[in-house]
Amino acid sequence: MDTIKDHNTTRNDPTDEPNHALIVPPLNFSMIMPGIYRSGFPSVKNHQFLLELGLKSIIYVSDSKCLDYHTTFCQDNNIEFTHYKVKLNNEPFKEMEQAAVCKIITKMLDTRNHPILVHCDRGVRRTGWITTKLHERIQHTTKSQDNAQSANLQSVIKRHSSTKCSESANNDRISSIIKTLDRIYTKLEDPKASYNSIIDLREKEQVVQDYASFLKQIDTKSENDTRSLQRKQSESVEGKTLFVKGNYSTKGEPTTCGSKALFGYDSPISATVVDLLENSGALILGKTNLDEFGMGSSTTFSAYGPTKHFLKTNDGLEAVNKLKKHVDVGEITSNETQNSVNLEEDRCSGGSSGGSAVVVGAGLCNAALGSDTGGSVRLPASWCGVVGFKPSYGQCSRYGLVEYASSLDTVGILGESVSTTRAVYKTMAKYDSKDMSCLPEKARSALERLYNSTKGSNSVASDHEKPNLKGIRVGIPQEYYIKELSESVVQAWKHTSKILEQMGAEVVKVSLPHTKYALSTYYTIAPAEASSNLARYDGIRYGYKHTDEIPDEASGTSSTSSSSYAAGRSFMNKYAYTRAMGLGPEVQRRIMLGTFVLSVGTLRCKNPTESAVDLLLVPTGCSTAPPLSAFSAGDHENKSASSDYILHSYVNDVMTVPSSLAGLPSISIPVGISKTDGFPIGLQLISQFGNDDSVLDVALKLEQALLNQNTHEQDLFGNYLPLVPKIFH
Repeated sequence: MDTIKDHNTTRNDPTDEPNHALIVPPLNFSMIMPGIYRSGFPSVKNHQFLLELGLKSIIYVSDSKCLDYHTTFCQDNNIEFTHYKVKLNNEPFKEMEQAAVCKIITKMLDTRNHPILVHCDRGVRRTGWITTKLHERIQHTTKSQDNAQSANLQSVIKRHSSTKCSESANNDRISSIIKTLDRIYTKLEDPKASYNSIIDLREKEQVVQDYASFLKQIDTKSENDTRSLQRKQSESVEGKTLFVKGNYSTKGEPTTCGSKALFGYDSPISATVVDLLENSGALILGKTNLDEFGMGSSTTFSAYGPTKHFLKTNDGLEAVNKLKKHVDVGEITSNETQNSVNLEEDRCSGGSSGGSAVVVGAGLCNAALGSDTGGSVRLPASWCGVVGFKPSYGQCSRYGLVEYASSLDTVGILGESVSTTRAVYKTMAKYDSKDMSCLPEKARSALERLYNSTKGSNSVASDHEKPNLKGIRVGIPQEYYIKELSESVVQAWKHTSKILEQMGAEVVKVSLPHTKYALSTYYTIAPAEASSNLARYDGIRYGYKHTDEIPDEASGTSSTSSSSYAAGRSFMNKYAYTRAMGLGPEVQRRIMLGTFVLSVGTLRCKNPTESAVDLLLVPTGCSTAPPLSAFSAGDHENKSASSDYILHSYVNDVMTVPSSLAGLPSISIPVGISKTDGFPIGLQLISQFGNDDSVLDVALKLEQALLNQNTHEQDLFGNYLPLVPKIFH
C-alpha cells in the first residue's frame, strides 16, 4: 500500500480546526449509523450537502486515478486531499484488502470529532463488513457525539426540504420516508437479503434529497389551482418505493443491461417513465438484475450472476404447513416432493425481469419496473407470487428503455398488489413525443370513447360487499390446455374460473387456433430485431472495449506469420473480438438466429382479435418456479444437455408470447400456491388492445374475491390451495 499526496493543500492552517477526516469511495452519500457514513466522491448534486456537514479532508482509497474535477473541487473549497492506493480484487470479500482499508480508517479515529465516510469500492456488499469493523473500533465514541452527528444530518436535510407553505407537514413526510428507507437499507446490509436481485443501489440520503426536492417543487406550484390538481393526481405513487430494471436509463448512473458490453457506461439521460415517477414523488431506490439485454426467462444470463428466488424449497413446504392450520388440506402425498427434492435448493425467479420480481416479493419495495417482450414481467410475477402487468403496446413511453425487439418491447410493472400496480401505470401512461411508438392523445381518446360506449351491459359493477362482474364475458382458450401444464396450475385455473362465475361473470370456452404458431413466430421476430438493435455495442462509442492483444486463434492468423500481430490488431478482428467477449452466450445465440432470419426475410404477424369475449383467463406459466439447477445446464460441456436446456428455457414463454405478439394488455395475479411444493401460481387476464383499465378493474375485483373467499365453502382440489389466507412470503 502506497500513500501519495496528489496535490498540495490550500488550507491556511490544518491545526486551526478539528480534524474532519472522511473516507470517500465512488458511491453517493449515505448515513449507515450515527457518526459513520459512506459516500461517493462529491458530485455536483451533493457538493453543498457535504460541505454543510463540515467536510475538510478527503481520504480517497482506490487503485484508480482521480479525475481532474475531484482535485479542483478540493482546491476550490480548501479541502485537504490524500490518495491511498490499495490494490483491488475481483472477489468482494478478500479480508486482507478489507483489513488494509480499515487500517487506514482507524488511523484517523484517535483525533476524530466529525463524520467518517467509509470506502467501499466494490459496492454494498463490502460496506457491511467494513462498517462492522469500524463500529467495533469506535465504541469509545460518546453517545452525545453520535447524537450530534445525527442531529447535524437531520438539520441539513430539513434545510434542503424546507417549503413555503407546509414545512411542518413536509418534515413529517420526510421523517416517515426515512423510517421506511431505514428498514429497507438495514435489511440490505446483509448481502444475502437481496438474493442477487440488485445491481445498483442508490444511497439513502440521495433518495431523501430527491423526495425533499419534489415536495418543495410541488408546494411552489400548488399556489396555482391547476398545479394543486396535478398534485392530487400524483399522490397515488407519492412515497412509494420502487426499483427499476437494469435496462432503464437513469441520468448519471450505470446502465449496463446486465451485460459486460456496457460496463462503465453512465447514461446521459433518464427514461421518460422514470422521470414521470420521480416527478410524482416515487422513491427510486436502484436497479435490478436481469437476463442480459432482457434475453431470457430465468435471470441466469447476467454478467452479475443469477438472481435467486427469495424462497427455497423448504420455505414453500412451510407455507403449506401454515395453511393447514387454517384449512383442511390433508397431507402432502407427493413422494417426489418428500424424497427426491433438496429442501435447501434454490429456486428460479423467472425472467428476464427476475430481479424486479424478487425485490417486490421479498418486501424490499412497493413496486418495480420491468420490461416485457414475450412475458418477461408476467412469468417472474407468477413464480414470485406478485402482480405483473404488461400494458397495451404504446401506452407507456419506451424512451430511455434499451431496446431488445422494438416491435414487442413494452414497459411493465411488478407490484405488491393490483392497486399499487395500477397507481404506477396511471402515472406512466402518457404520450411522449420522444417515442414514435407511443400512442398520441387522439388515439388514447378514441380508445377511451370506444370502450366507454360498450360499458352499458359489460361494465364492472360496483358492490362494496362483494366484487361483482355481472355482464363480463371471460373466455377460456382451449389451445392453452397443453401437456406441459402441471396439475397444480390446471386446478388453479379451474378454481379461479369458478370464482369468476360466482362473481357474476359468464365463463365460456373459446378457440384461438393460431396460438400454436405464437412461440415460433416470436423467436423469429424478436431475434431478428435484436440482431439489428445490438449492432451498436461494438466497443467504439461506449461500453466494454477489449484492449488486450487478440489471441492468434481468434484473429485467424498464425503466430509464426510475420503479419500475425498486424492482423490481430486489425479493425474488423478487434471489433468482432470485443463483441465476442462483451456479449454473453444467450445474446450471441439470439443475434445469430436473428441474422439468419433477416437473411431470408422477416416474418410479420397480424394482431389476432377475439370479439366474442371481454377477457381471456389463461395460466401465466406451465408450472411453479423450478429449481435454479434446471437452468445451469447451458454451461454444461454436454452439447445435448445444453440444447435441451436452451429449448426448455424458450418454452417457458409459451403462455405469455401470444398477447405480446398482439400488443394486448395482460396482467398476472397470484391466485394460490401449489399443494405439492408451496410455491405461488399466477394466472393472466388478457383483454383487447387499449382496454387496459378494464383489465385492471377486473384484476382488482378478482384479487379482492380471492382474498375474501371462505375456503371451507370451496371445493379444494388435490394439488392446489387458494390464496387464503394470503401468504406473501
